Amino acid sequence: MQRLLGIYFCLSCFFVFGQSKNTGIGEALYLKGYYAEAIPYLKSSYQAFQQAYTAHCLGQAYTQLGEYPQAKLWLLKALAKTPNDTLLIAHYAQLLMRQDQYILAKSYWEKYAQLKKLTNCPMLAVCDSALGWQQANTAFTLTLLTHANSPYSEISPFVVGDDLFFASTRPSTVIEQKNLASGEGYYDIFIARSLAKKGTGKPKQYSVLINGPLHETSCMMDSALTEIYFTKTILDSSGQAIQNIFKSEKTLLGWNTPHHFYLNDSAVAAGHPFVSSDGKIFLFSSTKAGGYGGADIYIAYKKGDGWSVPENLGSGINTAGNEYFPSIQKDGTILFSSNGHFSIGGYDLFSSMFNGTGWDKALNLKPPFNSGADDFGLFFEAKSKTYYLSSNRPGGKGKEDLYSIQLKP
Repeated sequence: MQRLLGIYFCLSCFFVFGQSKNTGIGEALYLKGYYAEAIPYLKSSYQAFQQAYTAHCLGQAYTQLGEYPQAKLWLLKALAKTPNDTLLIAHYAQLLMRQDQYILAKSYWEKYAQLKKLTNCPMLAVCDSALGWQQANTAFTLTLLTHANSPYSEISPFVVGDDLFFASTRPSTVIEQKNLASGEGYYDIFIARSLAKKGTGKPKQYSVLINGPLHETSCMMDSALTEIYFTKTILDSSGQAIQNIFKSEKTLLGWNTPHHFYLNDSAVAAGHPFVSSDGKIFLFSSTKAGGYGGADIYIAYKKGDGWSVPENLGSGINTAGNEYFPSIQKDGTILFSSNGHFSIGGYDLFSSMFNGTGWDKALNLKPPFNSGADDFGLFFEAKSKTYYLSSNRPGGKGKEDLYSIQLKP
Protein backbone atom coordinates (compact mmCIF):
# COMPACT_ATOMS: atom_id res chain seq x y z
CA MET A 1 0.00 0.00 0.00
CA GLN A 2 2.78 2.46 0.87
CA ARG A 3 4.38 1.71 -2.50
CA LEU A 4 1.12 2.40 -4.26
CA LEU A 5 0.74 5.69 -2.35
CA GLY A 6 4.30 6.54 -3.21
CA ILE A 7 3.74 5.83 -6.89
CA TYR A 8 0.48 7.77 -6.83
CA PHE A 9 2.21 10.72 -5.15
CA CYS A 10 4.94 10.77 -7.78
CA LEU A 11 2.44 10.56 -10.62
CA SER A 12 0.37 13.35 -9.04
CA CYS A 13 3.44 15.57 -8.75
CA PHE A 14 4.33 14.86 -12.37
CA PHE A 15 0.75 15.67 -13.47
CA VAL A 16 0.62 18.95 -11.54
CA PHE A 17 4.07 19.92 -12.80
CA GLY A 18 3.00 19.16 -16.36
CA GLN A 19 -0.18 21.20 -16.09
CA SER A 20 1.72 24.04 -14.41
CA LYS A 21 4.12 23.98 -17.33
CA ASN A 22 1.16 24.20 -19.71
CA THR A 23 -0.08 27.25 -17.80
CA GLY A 24 3.29 28.94 -18.16
CA ILE A 25 3.58 28.18 -21.86
CA GLY A 26 -0.02 29.23 -22.50
CA GLU A 27 0.41 32.54 -20.66
CA ALA A 28 3.70 33.27 -22.43
CA LEU A 29 2.19 32.64 -25.86
CA TYR A 30 -0.93 34.65 -24.96
CA LEU A 31 1.11 37.65 -23.79
CA LYS A 32 3.13 37.56 -27.03
CA GLY A 33 -0.11 37.71 -29.01
CA TYR A 34 0.18 34.13 -30.29
CA TYR A 35 -3.47 33.48 -29.49
CA ALA A 36 -4.09 30.43 -31.68
CA GLU A 37 -0.98 28.72 -30.32
CA ALA A 38 -1.82 29.61 -26.71
CA ILE A 39 -5.34 28.15 -26.68
CA PRO A 40 -4.51 24.40 -26.41
CA TYR A 41 -2.12 25.04 -23.50
CA LEU A 42 -4.61 27.30 -21.73
CA LYS A 43 -7.41 24.76 -22.16
CA SER A 44 -5.23 22.01 -20.70
CA SER A 45 -4.39 24.24 -17.76
CA TYR A 46 -8.04 25.12 -17.16
CA GLN A 47 -9.03 21.47 -17.22
CA ALA A 48 -6.51 20.83 -14.43
CA PHE A 49 -6.95 23.90 -12.21
CA GLN A 50 -10.29 25.54 -13.18
CA GLN A 51 -8.83 29.03 -12.66
CA ALA A 52 -10.87 32.10 -13.56
CA TYR A 53 -7.75 33.85 -14.88
CA THR A 54 -7.14 31.05 -17.39
CA ALA A 55 -10.77 31.17 -18.57
CA HIS A 56 -10.41 34.95 -18.89
CA CYS A 57 -7.31 34.53 -21.06
CA LEU A 58 -9.12 31.98 -23.23
CA GLY A 59 -12.05 34.36 -23.66
CA GLN A 60 -9.77 37.18 -24.72
CA ALA A 61 -7.78 34.91 -27.05
CA TYR A 62 -10.97 33.83 -28.83
CA THR A 63 -12.10 37.47 -28.97
CA GLN A 64 -8.86 38.44 -30.70
CA LEU A 65 -9.40 35.61 -33.20
CA GLY A 66 -12.94 36.81 -33.91
CA GLU A 67 -14.47 33.56 -32.61
CA TYR A 68 -17.13 35.25 -30.50
CA PRO A 69 -19.28 32.24 -29.43
CA GLN A 70 -16.20 30.58 -27.92
CA ALA A 71 -15.11 33.89 -26.40
CA LYS A 72 -18.51 34.26 -24.74
CA LEU A 73 -18.40 30.71 -23.36
CA TRP A 74 -15.02 31.23 -21.67
CA LEU A 75 -15.68 34.73 -20.36
CA LEU A 76 -18.93 33.50 -18.78
CA LYS A 77 -16.97 30.66 -17.12
CA ALA A 78 -14.62 33.26 -15.68
CA LEU A 79 -17.49 35.49 -14.56
CA ALA A 80 -19.14 32.58 -12.77
CA LYS A 81 -16.01 32.28 -10.61
CA THR A 82 -15.18 36.00 -10.18
CA PRO A 83 -18.39 37.96 -10.85
CA ASN A 84 -17.03 41.25 -9.47
CA ASP A 85 -13.76 41.34 -11.45
CA THR A 86 -14.08 44.74 -13.11
CA LEU A 87 -11.57 44.04 -15.90
CA LEU A 88 -13.41 40.83 -16.73
CA ILE A 89 -16.75 42.65 -16.71
CA ALA A 90 -15.34 45.29 -19.08
CA HIS A 91 -14.01 42.64 -21.45
CA TYR A 92 -17.35 40.84 -21.50
CA ALA A 93 -19.21 44.11 -22.12
CA GLN A 94 -16.83 44.85 -25.02
CA LEU A 95 -17.49 41.39 -26.44
CA LEU A 96 -21.25 42.02 -26.31
CA MET A 97 -20.72 45.32 -28.12
CA ARG A 98 -18.72 43.53 -30.82
CA GLN A 99 -21.85 41.46 -31.44
CA ASP A 100 -24.07 44.58 -31.49
CA GLN A 101 -25.75 43.51 -28.22
CA TYR A 102 -25.75 47.02 -26.79
CA ILE A 103 -28.67 46.67 -24.36
CA LEU A 104 -27.04 43.74 -22.56
CA ALA A 105 -23.62 45.38 -22.83
CA LYS A 106 -25.01 48.49 -21.13
CA SER A 107 -26.15 46.43 -18.13
CA TYR A 108 -22.61 45.14 -17.66
CA TRP A 109 -21.14 48.65 -18.01
CA GLU A 110 -23.59 49.78 -15.32
CA LYS A 111 -22.28 47.04 -13.03
CA TYR A 112 -18.72 48.04 -13.93
CA ALA A 113 -19.44 51.68 -13.03
CA GLN A 114 -21.09 50.65 -9.76
CA LEU A 115 -18.13 48.50 -8.67
CA LYS A 116 -15.61 51.18 -9.70
CA LYS A 117 -17.77 53.88 -8.01
CA LEU A 118 -17.81 55.96 -11.21
CA THR A 119 -20.18 58.92 -11.44
CA ASN A 120 -19.74 58.97 -15.22
CA CYS A 121 -19.01 55.92 -17.38
CA PRO A 122 -18.48 57.00 -21.04
CA MET A 123 -19.33 53.52 -22.32
CA LEU A 124 -22.96 53.97 -21.24
CA ALA A 125 -23.25 56.90 -23.65
CA VAL A 126 -21.56 54.82 -26.36
CA CYS A 127 -24.19 52.08 -26.01
CA ASP A 128 -27.01 54.64 -26.12
CA SER A 129 -25.54 56.27 -29.25
CA ALA A 130 -25.08 52.90 -30.97
CA LEU A 131 -28.70 51.94 -30.31
CA GLY A 132 -29.93 55.25 -31.68
CA TRP A 133 -27.73 55.03 -34.76
CA GLN A 134 -28.87 51.48 -35.49
CA GLN A 135 -32.52 52.57 -35.49
CA ALA A 136 -31.75 55.53 -37.77
CA ASN A 137 -29.88 53.38 -40.33
CA THR A 138 -32.23 53.47 -43.33
CA ALA A 139 -30.36 55.27 -46.14
CA PHE A 140 -27.79 52.64 -47.17
CA THR A 141 -27.76 49.00 -48.25
CA LEU A 142 -25.00 46.74 -46.89
CA THR A 143 -24.06 43.68 -48.97
CA LEU A 144 -21.73 40.81 -48.09
CA LEU A 145 -19.47 40.05 -51.07
CA THR A 146 -20.03 36.31 -51.01
CA HIS A 147 -18.11 35.65 -54.25
CA ALA A 148 -14.92 37.16 -52.82
CA ASN A 149 -15.12 36.01 -49.21
CA SER A 150 -14.02 32.66 -47.79
CA PRO A 151 -13.97 30.90 -44.40
CA TYR A 152 -10.64 32.68 -43.87
CA SER A 153 -9.98 36.44 -43.58
CA GLU A 154 -10.42 39.01 -46.35
CA ILE A 155 -9.47 42.66 -45.83
CA SER A 156 -8.40 45.90 -47.58
CA PRO A 157 -10.59 46.08 -50.72
CA PHE A 158 -9.45 48.18 -53.68
CA VAL A 159 -11.28 48.40 -57.01
CA VAL A 160 -9.73 48.99 -60.44
CA GLY A 161 -12.28 49.04 -63.25
CA ASP A 162 -14.19 45.78 -62.84
CA ASP A 163 -11.53 44.07 -60.71
CA LEU A 164 -11.54 43.78 -56.93
CA PHE A 165 -8.18 43.52 -55.19
CA PHE A 166 -7.98 42.44 -51.55
CA ALA A 167 -5.78 40.63 -49.04
CA SER A 168 -6.67 37.16 -47.78
CA THR A 169 -5.30 34.44 -45.49
CA ARG A 170 -6.80 31.67 -47.67
CA PRO A 171 -4.31 29.03 -48.90
CA SER A 172 -2.10 30.33 -51.70
CA THR A 173 0.68 29.14 -53.98
CA VAL A 174 3.31 30.93 -51.90
CA ILE A 175 5.14 28.64 -49.48
CA GLU A 176 4.65 30.18 -46.06
CA GLN A 177 4.38 29.17 -42.44
CA LYS A 178 1.36 29.46 -40.16
CA ASN A 179 0.75 32.76 -38.40
CA LEU A 180 1.04 31.99 -34.67
CA ALA A 181 -1.38 34.80 -33.76
CA SER A 182 -4.31 33.77 -35.97
CA GLY A 183 -3.61 30.11 -36.65
CA GLU A 184 -4.13 30.86 -40.36
CA GLY A 185 -1.65 31.63 -43.13
CA TYR A 186 -0.24 35.09 -43.75
CA TYR A 187 -2.10 37.62 -45.89
CA ASP A 188 -1.47 37.62 -49.64
CA ILE A 189 -2.97 39.91 -52.27
CA PHE A 190 -5.74 38.37 -54.41
CA ILE A 191 -7.87 39.56 -57.32
CA ALA A 192 -11.54 38.83 -58.08
CA ARG A 193 -12.51 39.67 -61.65
CA SER A 194 -15.87 40.73 -63.15
CA LEU A 195 -16.99 42.50 -60.00
CA ALA A 196 -20.09 44.00 -61.68
CA LYS A 197 -21.28 40.47 -62.51
CA LYS A 198 -20.77 39.34 -58.89
CA GLY A 199 -17.66 37.43 -59.93
CA THR A 200 -17.42 34.98 -62.82
CA GLY A 201 -14.49 33.04 -61.46
CA LYS A 202 -12.72 32.05 -58.30
CA PRO A 203 -10.52 34.79 -56.76
CA LYS A 204 -6.90 34.19 -57.66
CA GLN A 205 -3.65 35.07 -56.00
CA TYR A 206 -2.09 38.14 -57.59
CA SER A 207 1.49 38.37 -58.86
CA VAL A 208 3.97 35.98 -57.23
CA LEU A 209 6.48 38.82 -57.35
CA ILE A 210 4.23 40.92 -55.10
CA ASN A 211 3.34 38.16 -52.64
CA GLY A 212 5.92 36.66 -50.30
CA PRO A 213 6.20 34.41 -47.22
CA LEU A 214 4.84 37.01 -44.72
CA HIS A 215 1.96 39.53 -44.87
CA GLU A 216 1.15 41.54 -48.01
CA THR A 217 -1.93 43.76 -47.66
CA SER A 218 -3.45 47.13 -48.55
CA CYS A 219 -2.45 47.40 -52.21
CA MET A 220 -3.05 50.59 -54.21
CA MET A 221 -2.27 51.53 -57.83
CA ASP A 222 -1.79 54.89 -59.49
CA SER A 223 -4.35 56.05 -62.07
CA ALA A 224 -2.16 54.90 -64.98
CA LEU A 225 -1.94 51.42 -63.42
CA THR A 226 1.84 51.44 -63.87
CA GLU A 227 2.78 51.60 -60.16
CA ILE A 228 1.57 49.48 -57.26
CA TYR A 229 2.09 50.30 -53.59
CA PHE A 230 1.35 47.83 -50.80
CA THR A 231 2.02 46.99 -47.16
CA LYS A 232 4.61 44.27 -46.67
CA THR A 233 5.81 42.63 -43.45
CA ILE A 234 9.58 42.23 -43.29
CA LEU A 235 12.08 41.31 -40.60
CA ASP A 236 14.16 44.15 -39.17
CA SER A 237 17.83 43.93 -38.16
CA SER A 238 16.89 42.27 -34.86
CA GLY A 239 14.66 39.67 -36.52
CA GLN A 240 11.40 41.31 -35.43
CA ALA A 241 8.50 41.58 -37.87
CA ILE A 242 7.69 45.12 -39.01
CA GLN A 243 5.36 46.57 -41.63
CA ASN A 244 6.76 48.73 -44.42
CA ILE A 245 5.48 50.22 -47.68
CA PHE A 246 6.81 48.65 -50.86
CA LYS A 247 6.49 49.72 -54.47
CA SER A 248 6.72 47.98 -57.84
CA GLU A 249 6.67 49.37 -61.39
CA LYS A 250 5.04 47.69 -64.37
CA THR A 251 7.28 46.72 -67.29
CA LEU A 252 6.61 44.95 -70.58
CA LEU A 253 7.18 41.69 -68.72
CA GLY A 254 4.94 42.52 -65.78
CA TRP A 255 5.73 43.91 -62.32
CA ASN A 256 9.39 44.31 -61.41
CA THR A 257 10.85 43.19 -58.09
CA PRO A 258 9.19 45.20 -55.27
CA HIS A 259 11.42 47.64 -53.42
CA HIS A 260 11.15 49.67 -50.26
CA PHE A 261 9.30 52.97 -50.84
CA TYR A 262 11.54 55.82 -49.75
CA LEU A 263 8.86 57.95 -48.01
CA ASN A 264 8.82 55.67 -44.97
CA ASP A 265 11.78 54.79 -42.78
CA SER A 266 12.41 51.05 -43.03
CA ALA A 267 13.15 50.94 -39.28
CA VAL A 268 9.71 52.38 -38.40
CA ALA A 269 6.37 50.66 -38.97
CA ALA A 270 4.40 52.13 -41.88
CA GLY A 271 1.65 50.87 -44.17
CA HIS A 272 -1.77 51.32 -45.78
CA PRO A 273 -0.61 53.49 -48.72
CA PHE A 274 -3.11 55.45 -50.80
CA VAL A 275 -2.60 57.58 -53.93
CA SER A 276 -5.25 60.14 -54.89
CA SER A 277 -6.99 59.73 -58.27
CA ASP A 278 -5.07 62.72 -59.70
CA GLY A 279 -1.76 61.33 -58.44
CA LYS A 280 -0.97 64.45 -56.41
CA ILE A 281 -1.48 63.15 -52.85
CA PHE A 282 0.02 60.19 -51.02
CA LEU A 283 -1.39 59.02 -47.68
CA PHE A 284 -0.10 56.38 -45.29
CA SER A 285 -0.09 55.34 -41.64
CA SER A 286 3.03 55.20 -39.50
CA THR A 287 4.25 54.94 -35.90
CA LYS A 288 7.10 57.38 -36.59
CA ALA A 289 8.21 59.58 -33.69
CA GLY A 290 6.53 62.93 -33.06
CA GLY A 291 2.95 61.77 -33.62
CA TYR A 292 -0.09 61.92 -31.38
CA GLY A 293 -0.17 58.31 -30.22
CA GLY A 294 0.22 54.84 -31.73
CA ALA A 295 -0.10 54.96 -35.52
CA ASP A 296 -0.86 58.32 -37.15
CA ILE A 297 -1.85 59.25 -40.71
CA TYR A 298 0.60 61.27 -42.82
CA ILE A 299 0.26 63.13 -46.12
CA ALA A 300 2.79 63.93 -48.85
CA TYR A 301 2.32 65.99 -52.02
CA LYS A 302 3.65 65.31 -55.50
CA LYS A 303 6.82 67.31 -56.10
CA GLY A 304 8.42 66.86 -59.52
CA ASP A 305 9.30 63.20 -59.88
CA GLY A 306 9.09 62.62 -56.12
CA TRP A 307 7.12 63.59 -53.05
CA SER A 308 7.28 66.27 -50.38
CA VAL A 309 8.33 65.49 -46.81
CA PRO A 310 5.36 63.70 -45.15
CA GLU A 311 3.28 65.82 -42.76
CA ASN A 312 1.18 64.64 -39.83
CA LEU A 313 -2.52 65.31 -40.55
CA GLY A 314 -3.05 66.80 -37.10
CA SER A 315 -5.30 66.33 -34.08
CA GLY A 316 -8.58 66.49 -36.04
CA ILE A 317 -7.72 63.07 -37.44
CA ASN A 318 -4.94 61.58 -35.31
CA THR A 319 -5.39 60.60 -31.65
CA ALA A 320 -3.62 58.86 -28.79
CA GLY A 321 -4.94 55.61 -30.30
CA ASN A 322 -4.30 54.20 -33.78
CA GLU A 323 -5.38 55.57 -37.15
CA TYR A 324 -5.12 53.24 -40.14
CA PHE A 325 -6.27 52.67 -43.74
CA PRO A 326 -6.55 56.27 -45.05
CA SER A 327 -8.07 57.22 -48.41
CA ILE A 328 -9.00 60.58 -49.92
CA GLN A 329 -11.92 61.59 -52.12
CA LYS A 330 -11.95 64.21 -54.88
CA ASP A 331 -13.38 66.90 -52.56
CA GLY A 332 -10.50 66.36 -50.11
CA THR A 333 -12.49 64.31 -47.59
CA ILE A 334 -10.30 61.75 -45.85
CA LEU A 335 -11.72 58.38 -44.84
CA PHE A 336 -9.93 56.26 -42.25
CA SER A 337 -10.26 53.75 -39.41
CA SER A 338 -9.52 54.55 -35.76
CA ASN A 339 -9.87 53.25 -32.22
CA GLY A 340 -9.09 56.64 -30.73
CA HIS A 341 -12.20 58.64 -31.68
CA PHE A 342 -15.73 58.05 -30.37
CA SER A 343 -16.32 54.42 -31.38
CA ILE A 344 -19.29 52.07 -30.98
CA GLY A 345 -17.10 48.98 -30.79
CA GLY A 346 -13.56 48.20 -31.89
CA TYR A 347 -12.12 50.15 -34.82
CA ASP A 348 -14.69 52.43 -36.46
CA LEU A 349 -14.70 54.26 -39.80
CA PHE A 350 -14.50 58.06 -39.84
CA SER A 351 -14.46 60.96 -42.28
CA SER A 352 -12.79 64.34 -42.05
CA MET A 353 -13.63 67.17 -44.47
CA PHE A 354 -11.03 69.53 -45.90
CA ASN A 355 -11.81 73.13 -44.85
CA GLY A 356 -9.39 74.95 -47.13
CA THR A 357 -6.44 74.99 -44.76
CA GLY A 358 -6.66 71.62 -43.03
CA TRP A 359 -9.03 68.87 -41.96
CA ASP A 360 -11.96 69.20 -39.57
CA LYS A 361 -12.52 67.02 -36.53
CA ALA A 362 -13.37 63.48 -37.59
CA LEU A 363 -16.99 62.31 -37.71
CA ASN A 364 -18.14 58.75 -37.05
CA LEU A 365 -19.75 57.28 -40.19
CA LYS A 366 -22.26 55.32 -38.05
CA PRO A 367 -24.03 52.09 -39.15
CA PRO A 368 -24.01 50.37 -41.57
CA PHE A 369 -20.43 51.53 -42.11
CA ASN A 370 -19.69 50.80 -38.47
CA SER A 371 -20.68 48.00 -36.13
CA GLY A 372 -19.70 46.84 -32.67
CA ALA A 373 -16.78 44.92 -34.24
CA ASP A 374 -13.75 46.21 -36.20
CA ASP A 375 -14.57 48.10 -39.39
CA PHE A 376 -11.71 49.28 -41.58
CA GLY A 377 -10.21 49.58 -45.06
CA LEU A 378 -12.94 51.81 -46.55
CA PHE A 379 -12.59 52.49 -50.29
CA PHE A 380 -14.96 54.56 -52.46
CA GLU A 381 -15.37 53.61 -56.13
CA ALA A 382 -16.61 56.81 -57.77
CA LYS A 383 -17.98 55.38 -61.04
CA SER A 384 -20.46 53.03 -59.37
CA LYS A 385 -20.77 55.24 -56.27
CA THR A 386 -20.04 52.19 -54.13
CA TYR A 387 -18.15 51.94 -50.87
CA TYR A 388 -16.15 48.82 -50.06
CA LEU A 389 -14.94 47.88 -46.59
CA SER A 390 -13.68 45.02 -44.44
CA SER A 391 -15.15 43.99 -41.10
CA ASN A 392 -15.20 41.14 -38.59
CA ARG A 393 -18.83 41.85 -37.63
CA PRO A 394 -21.15 38.86 -37.04
CA GLY A 395 -22.95 37.35 -40.03
CA GLY A 396 -19.98 37.08 -42.37
CA LYS A 397 -18.50 34.09 -44.16
CA GLY A 398 -15.12 34.05 -42.39
CA LYS A 399 -13.22 35.77 -39.61
CA GLU A 400 -13.00 39.04 -41.56
CA ASP A 401 -15.09 39.75 -44.64
CA LEU A 402 -15.56 42.21 -47.49
CA TYR A 403 -18.76 44.25 -47.85
CA SER A 404 -20.15 46.84 -50.24
CA ILE A 405 -22.39 49.76 -49.30
CA GLN A 406 -24.61 51.77 -51.64
CA LEU A 407 -27.12 54.55 -51.14
CA LYS A 408 -30.66 53.24 -51.48
CA PRO A 409 -32.52 54.46 -54.61
